[in-house]
Amino acid sequence: MKVAVAAIGTEITAGEVVNSNAAWLSTELELLGFEVTHHLAVPDDRALMLDAFDYLKNKVQLIVTTGGLGPTTDDFTAEVVSQWVGYEFIFNDQVWSDLQRLLAGRGLAIREAHKTQCWFPEGAEIFKNPVGSACGFYSENKNKKILVLPGPPREVQGMWKTSVGERLKKFPKADKKVLKKWTCLGLPESELAEITEALFKGSGLMLGYRASIPYVQLKVWFDSREQLKKWQVKVEEVLKQWLVSEDGKDAITNWTEKLPLGELQIYDSFSEGYLASRLWESGLSESFSLITTAGLDRGLLAEGKTLFFLEKNATGVEVEAGVLTDSLQEAEKIVFPYKISLDSKRAQKYFTEMAFQTWARLLGRKGD
Repeated sequence: MKVAVAAIGTEITAGEVVNSNAAWLSTELELLGFEVTHHLAVPDDRALMLDAFDYLKNKVQLIVTTGGLGPTTDDFTAEVVSQWVGYEFIFNDQVWSDLQRLLAGRGLAIREAHKTQCWFPEGAEIFKNPVGSACGFYSENKNKKILVLPGPPREVQGMWKTSVGERLKKFPKADKKVLKKWTCLGLPESELAEITEALFKGSGLMLGYRASIPYVQLKVWFDSREQLKKWQVKVEEVLKQWLVSEDGKDAITNWTEKLPLGELQIYDSFSEGYLASRLWESGLSESFSLITTAGLDRGLLAEGKTLFFLEKNATGVEVEAGVLTDSLQEAEKIVFPYKISLDSKRAQKYFTEMAFQTWARLLGRKGD
């Protein structure tokens, strides 16, 4: 089933707000087996909204909208959708009762304007909002199928996790493709494409790439799980030296899963704080003592400790990552595949992620 994601709101088309919902929803829809073919943004204009729905109706089987469900005068998405699908626009007493309880529980005044959020196309399937006050809904009439969600990303994601995602699993998805993703680190997107397209030449399979420096992701849509199994070994053989994961994990996750017990230290004389920020983002900052002074003092290693290090070597043109424990003292040089300065932000990101992957590999070697 082909799907379009349409953002409703002048704040989107005017550039005042970034449409992060489109990216998030597309990822979730893809995981459920839908094919997202269109992203579209429309201002708060009734005529333009109707034109947009008519245009998308001829391109996709399902439209997913975000925005325009609030209590103000420029929030009229539900009314326009009702007009478009051809159903009477009716007031829902149960939603109004629930909304009054919600507002009272939050100590908010109940205003007549809040009733705006209680009108839906007749027969619509209503989805409660676990985060905000505006309910979403689904309505269909013949070849018009539309799922209407609020605008705030927290509300979209909360509603998706509590009800909408499960509801969409019930939609028929003919000829569903099996999507497989491989995450790589250590080669540019162009090189990954050259390798994989040579491998898949003549297969008829659709390939896709996503670069998020320093990672590059390969996506392949297979016709069946049996077909995936036939190709998986081939793909992982040609990508093995760069492969981080085949299930969406990143290098820091691979490393975390192999961390030993005991006191952990990190010596970082290279990344200028990027490594520390990655530890903080991943909730690991309190698990380590972080040392950033110049010159690695191997005397820091005491019995029972594990020391991870990332440092530029004496030549100033190579970077090493290693692990020091009671039983393991190994390091690897990391090669930078880009012709830019090692002092750049891009280099700091690259070598930090490569350090996590190197540390995970060295710890795995110890386990073997």
